[in-house]
Amino acid sequence: MHEARGQLTAAQRTAQRLSDAAASQQALPLSANAAFDPLTQALDPAQDGHYPSSVNGQDAVQPNRAPVDKFAQPLLVTESPASIALASQATTTVYAGRHLHGTAQGDWHLAAGNVVAAAAARGVSLFAQRNGLRAIAEGGPVSIQAHTDALAVLADQAVTVTSSTESIEILAQRNIVLRGGDSVIRMEGNAITFETIKLSVKGAGHPLIGPGGQAAELPGLPSSANQPNWIAMSLLGYEGQPMRNIQYELAFADGTKRTGRLNGSAEQREEAVPWGEATLTYKNNPAAKDVARPTLDDLLAATEPLIREEEAKPSSDKTNITTV
Repeated sequence: MHEARGQLTAAQRTAQRLSDAAASQQALPLSANAAFDPLTQALDPAQDGHYPSSVNGQDAVQPNRAPVDKFAQPLLVTESPASIALASQATTTVYAGRHLHGTAQGDWHLAAGNVVAAAAARGVSLFAQRNGLRAIAEGGPVSIQAHTDALAVLADQAVTVTSSTESIEILAQRNIVLRGGDSVIRMEGNAITFETIKLSVKGAGHPLIGPGGQAAELPGLPSSANQPNWIAMSLLGYEGQPMRNIQYELAFADGTKRTGRLNGSAEQREEAVPWGEATLTYKNNPAAKDVARPTLDDLLAATEPLIREEEAKPSSDKTNITTV
């Protein structure tokens, strides 16, 4: 047990050192470190981890008068001077009613053949004391979202945003402010304001072609407050036939928009939409053609057989018909 206690003590010191470093940089500390103290207290014979001085009238001491080791609580401790391997061809489950604490003096590697998913009810914090953090997607996008609060990107030195093959768009519902030195460019509403001591414009020409503008289309963000709210859509055309694969656009009162396409049944449902009024716009295919509507002559021609049939009936069987 002496070796196990030594490893646990070393793990506690490493975890506490990294926790203090994380907290000093405004990252979340390792609050589960507090569980180390009662664990080491229950294992350490100098504290609670020993038999009482007398058991059944006999002295519970070693020849050197040191107390005899005993877990103060029902614990399971596994220790090895070399390696420990745990493997299963099916599923392996690890559950903790309180904390699950993992500390490695060297590297800690995590790999999955398919998906790695982590969920936390109260927050996730990543802290690297040296060598930085990297988030790389070899295939597919990288998304960082703050659904109900602000998103901040801070750097002591330069911040570089690069699009190697496409474009960079900066969208905001209210305004965009660019600051550099003593100069400010403010885009708000339908106006752009330059605030600077000296303004230089370089170009072969300076055409002024009149006012123009276009509202930014901002994607909606899901929120736990509006999860039950939804909108169901259905579109039927001529003779009640479903209009399949029609594009639509939903504009909400908060300025956000959602776009999509009706399914094979000419239906669609948008989940977790913002509360308030919404405007639904269908975008027909420009190449689509409406079914030809019958003309008045077509309607009269369709009624002539019915009129002749009625006229051929005996007078007693005729229906009162008034022709104009």
